[in-house]
Amino acid sequence: MRSNSEWPPPFTLRYSTRARSVRLRICARRGLQLIVPRFFDAAKTPIILQQHKNWIERTWQRIQHSLTRVEPEEVSPQQLSLPALNETWTIHYIPVSQSKALWRELPEEKNLTVYACNTHSRKIKKILLSWLQQRAQHYLLTWLTKLGQQTGLYYSRAGVRNATTRWGSCSANKTISLNYKLLFLPNSLVEYVLLHELCHTVHFNHSPQFWELVKKFSPEYQQWRKQLKQANDKIPIWVEDK
Repeated sequence: MRSNSEWPPPFTLRYSTRARSVRLRICARRGLQLIVPRFFDAAKTPIILQQHKNWIERTWQRIQHSLTRVEPEEVSPQQLSLPALNETWTIHYIPVSQSKALWRELPEEKNLTVYACNTHSRKIKKILLSWLQQRAQHYLLTWLTKLGQQTGLYYSRAGVRNATTRWGSCSANKTISLNYKLLFLPNSLVEYVLLHELCHTVHFNHSPQFWELVKKFSPEYQQWRKQLKQANDKIPIWVEDK
């Protein structure tokens, strides 16, 4: 994508055996991507692009604006806001002679100190993502367990990973996988995602029975579904860009 005036914009179609619907993703390096089901009819692409035109242009503007910032700010943010946990962390960077980056956190003060041999290196990004994933591993899985107990919906295993297109998934053997980027979403939206995946432990599909079960535990699920389609806007650019 070169400019908002170029329409339709350049894009890449990615066929996925796991995709159940069309998903749009934009990042600075790879541009606009459409992740589509295996038997997707490519002739429908122009219609889908037009339906999401406002989101595509708005998201691309946000990315372009972010890229005008200097590299240290892009790779080394001074603050991290995690709405899912109602937290805002202040980050400090201290250069050290060793090559491996480390961190130290003070949870009570919401201070995170990163020690690295180069405070403007892409290694900073890796250590921050590692910290985010560790935090998500603890809090999201604890949250999931609590909701499972409240609803009587139980999973066999659960984990946190860095997914490209999915906020969460549930396999046929009731293994739930959550995206650590959920930390950047409002907690009400995160709870919907967790309940959604828990309901898949009963119905491994999106049948009317599945949605009835979702509605039982999340009466406003249609509202959350709609918001979730725009939720990528809430992810910091430096996290999304690969």
